[in-house]
Amino acid sequence: SVTTQKEIRQRGAESLETILAYTSGVFVNEFGSDLRYDNFRIRGFDSLSQGVYRNGLPLRGFNFLVSRIEPYAVDRVEVLKGPNSSLFGLVQPGGLVNVITKRPTDEPFREIYTSLGPGHVELGFDITDRFTKNSDWSYRLTAKYQDSEASFDFSKDDRVYVGAAVSWRPSERTD
Repeated sequence: SVTTQKEIRQRGAESLETILAYTSGVFVNEFGSDLRYDNFRIRGFDSLSQGVYRNGLPLRGFNFLVSRIEPYAVDRVEVLKGPNSSLFGLVQPGGLVNVITKRPTDEPFREIYTSLGPGHVELGFDITDRFTKNSDWSYRLTAKYQDSEASFDFSKDDRVYVGAAVSWRPSERTD
């Protein structure tokens, strides 16, 4: 199952759990609202410490020492279900989640946004382009700052994210 960036934006996803909420075979919010972790099960198997990949590389953690995924940085989320996921190494047999982050593109793109409300300030930008007009090199810079109160008393949902990427494409066949 693949959840695209368009779907993520349409849902207004604020966590990996909300991105995965409509994926068949994936169970989210088992422990209620928790701003610290992205906790979910795939086909009945817990996937917090094993089963989350970022750009094809495992994000390993021990128990609750796993950082959250920032949805603004995500291009798409791929879910591989069932025992085939064990081909990727140490993974629960229920499946795995591969989070693909935004990567540089040859086409220029610039976005700046803000969101303000009671107890909520959010600023972000996403910029990608080639270094020069005919360059083989391109870049992408994505950032987000959020100072926010959560939906329950005395809790915060503050975030700071900065992601930078550089890409070299010397030919159409080499990336």
